[in-house]
Amino acid sequence: MSLPEAKLYATEEDVQKAWLEWSKYRTCFRCQKSFNWLDSYGSHECRQHLGGVSYKMCINVDGFKRRDYRYWNCCKKKPFTAIRNINDTIWSQFRQTRPIIHTFPTADEIPGCVPCDHSEASHILDDGIRLNMSAESPYYSFAPLGGHTVNDEVIYLGETRIVEQVYYDKSVDLADVDQGRIPADKLIWPDVKWKLKKGNYVNWNFKNTPIPIKILKRTIVEPYGKQKVKIDFEIKNIGMAVHDIAAMIPHMSGNPEERPGWQFDKVDGKVMFPYIKNTARRAPYNI
Repeated sequence: MSLPEAKLYATEEDVQKAWLEWSKYRTCFRCQKSFNWLDSYGSHECRQHLGGVSYKMCINVDGFKRRDYRYWNCCKKKPFTAIRNINDTIWSQFRQTRPIIHTFPTADEIPGCVPCDHSEASHILDDGIRLNMSAESPYYSFAPLGGHTVNDEVIYLGETRIVEQVYYDKSVDLADVDQGRIPADKLIWPDVKWKLKKGNYVNWNFKNTPIPIKILKRTIVEPYGKQKVKIDFEIKNIGMAVHDIAAMIPHMSGNPEERPGWQFDKVDGKVMFPYIKNTARRAPYNI
């Protein structure tokens, strides 16, 4: 279930309805503990893995290929405490649990490696981190934070064009291009790979949606003698905007601004993107 909004100037009826949902005790899907959103939202009191168990093909000491099962998306820990495919011949004869119902003796789960909020949902909470992304791609593009503005130079279909008009969704009209509104993700920012510097805030235009991001790392690679730039970045508008739940803040226990999910970037003393995060960032960006 999604969090109900309760903005600062919401009606008393809307605030009461939101409070009933925020104060209701629920059971966390991951740890089975009880929680409510007023006390726990943004507190990161639970833990998760950033992906399910997956495998890579490895070669053992005898030269045979085998599947190596781990949490490859995050901590690379093995999910099992026993080699089941070998030991199952024994376990099938002497069970420690109920036959058929429990195929294997219960093994302790590997705890999640990333702190996150309690949740009733089973899906993985997105930390907003994207790794090893190309600076230039046919599937998305980058632009200055807030999008291109009138008279900006952009590259469209291999030619430099001038922006004539910008619409609310950051699509544009270009001078000397009779094609109507052009989505932002079809435009190339000139010299984009040199503008994506660590610490910069820019727009990531993906699926016709402008998304504010912060560059965390830039790496220059040279495959086949051609320079390419790979970047790691963080999506900054993931989570719940503070202004969407402002009426709930007085009902929260303690000082919610001290919770880890309530820590926001600041530039020259100004808060940037006050979105409450329901999960911490993955390593190595979890500092």
